[in-house]
Amino acid sequence: MKKVFLNFMLLSFLLDVAFHLECYTMRSCLTGPGYCDNGVCKCPKLQVVDTNGAVVNHLGQCDTDLECYTMHCDRGRGYCNNGACKCPKLQAAETKKHTNGVDLNHLGQCDTDLECYTMPSCNRGNGYCDQKDGKCKCPK
Repeated sequence: MKKVFLNFMLLSFLLDVAFHLECYTMRSCLTGPGYCDNGVCKCPKLQVVDTNGAVVNHLGQCDTDLECYTMHCDRGRGYCNNGACKCPKLQAAETKKHTNGVDLNHLGQCDTDLECYTMPSCNRGNGYCDQKDGKCKCPK
């Protein structure tokens, strides 16, 4: 009885694999390989997704930040957030007058502490870059 059960399980597994592979090669799917759903071959659902240049899976979703690095972001690399590629938040550009004389990138933001060392308004040591908002700040 145990041998019959094991043979039945093996047969059902092999059939499932065969159906899955059979659906994988469907030529009528426009958005990636087909899949087997209860013995019926189906195509992935179509989604209209603007990935902004990111290379993502057939559903237009990301799984890791690496998939979003190719996005055309104005500041920094793209990242994956709940299956959607996003760009780092943008901030309005600031003039040199508003940045305490610090040379920043074209969006008025800092990326490293080195960009903030030259702040003349800091009384207690060198300025630093606050990674949360991209602004140069003085030690308290």
